[in-house]
Amino acid sequence: MTLDRFLDTDPRPAPLVHPDTAPFWEALAAGELLLQRCASCDTARYPHAPVCYACGSFEQRWAPAAGPAGTVAVVARVHRATGERVWQAYAPYYSGLVDIEEDLRLPARILCKCDAITTPGTPVRAIALESADGDVVLGFAHSCVTP
Repeated sequence: MTLDRFLDTDPRPAPLVHPDTAPFWEALAAGELLLQRCASCDTARYPHAPVCYACGSFEQRWAPAAGPAGTVAVVARVHRATGERVWQAYAPYYSGLVDIEEDLRLPARILCKCDAITTPGTPVRAIALESADGDVVLGFAHSCVTP
């Protein structure tokens, strides 16, 4: 599965990459969504963790997500960015949680032009959001948005 790429033309903060989560970020940069899985019980984990919350194992592996599709669980429209001032260039924008097939809920920016994603259960697809500096983060997009 290769993720659609979208370019953010305005600057934004780079993600903080810990060595333990580097495979996730490297895969996103290559256009793939990898998930951390427990090597003992196969539980998919997000947020990424050194210990499996299901069985307590310290063993892990990285595996491709089942697919790029998900459904909106909850979304907020950000009208005024606080904290990092660079986010003001994007306002208004959507941020939310998306349920994916692995029974995980992933946080991300969600791109939509028609406001359909304000309804929980709306289908979206995983995308790679690339900054002008080349940093890539996970995002989701409604079908009304194309690369």
